[in-house]
Amino acid sequence: MAALTACDYRKWQKHLPNHLTGLDFFGKAQKAREVVQDSMLQYCSALPPDVSKIVSERQRILREGGMNPEDAARQETMFTVGVFGNIAPTLFWSIYELFSDLVCLRS
Repeated sequence: MAALTACDYRKWQKHLPNHLTGLDFFGKAQKAREVVQDSMLQYCSALPPDVSKIVSERQRILREGGMNPEDAARQETMFTVGVFGNIAPTLFWSIYELFSDLVCLRS
C-alpha cells in the first residue's frame, strides 16, 4: 500500500491545480486524493509510537474537540499540501536570516 500511496500522492500533486479549481473533469486527482486520505485515516487511527509530537497533538486536539476520525485524517492530508509546497522557500529564508545575523553567526 505504501508504494501505491506514494504514487497516488504524486499523481494528486500533479493534478492539484485542476483539483483545487474544480477543473478535475476526469476525477484523476480526486481518485488519488481518496487513496491518500484512506491511507492517512489508517495511519491516524493507530499512530505509531515514533510519530512526531505535532501530528500526535494535532490529532488529539481535533478529536477531543469533537472532530470525527475521518475529518481529522482529511485535515491531516491537506496539511501536506501546505507543508510540502512551502519547504523550499521556508528553508531558503531561514538560512538567509541565520547567515544575515552576525550575532547569531558568532555564537
